[in-house]
Amino acid sequence: MSFAYLLKKFRQQRELSLEQLADLVNNGWKQKYDCREKVNAAFLQKLEANSKILPSRYLADRIAHVLQLAKTNMRGYFVFNMAAKYVIPKQLVNIFIEDEEVPLAILEILMFMDPLRKKSKTRKQWMQAVNLLDDCLQKIYFT
Repeated sequence: MSFAYLLKKFRQQRELSLEQLADLVNNGWKQKYDCREKVNAAFLQKLEANSKILPSRYLADRIAHVLQLAKTNMRGYFVFNMAAKYVIPKQLVNIFIEDEEVPLAILEILMFMDPLRKKSKTRKQWMQAVNLLDDCLQKIYFT
C-alpha cells in the first residue's frame, strides 16, 4: 500500500512523468548499477496503482536514487526503502513522513508487531501505538 503511495507522491514532487522516470531508472544509473532489470512506464504505473506489488530492493534503490531522496529527503528515503520491504499502512507512512519528532526506529519495530499491524486502522490508532512505543523507549534509554 505505502510503496505505491510513496512512489507516486515522490515522482509527482519531482514533476516526472512515468516515462521520464522509467528512462532515468534505465539509463541514468548504468555506471553505478548493472541494469539487467529494465522498467517501463507501464510497469511503474502498476507499481503506483497496485498496493500489493513490491519492487525488488535493487529496483527500489534505483528509483530512490533517481528521485534523489537521499539528497533531498533522508526521512522519506528511509520510509521509501522500508515500504519496499513491508506493506505499511498509508496512515503510518504519513506519520513518519510528516512528523520529524517521531523516531524512525519505531517504524522498524512496528513492522514486526503483527497483532498491532492488524488491529490499528486509523491514523489516531497508529499515533497511539507510536506514542506508546516512544514512551516505552524513552523510559528504557533515558531513565
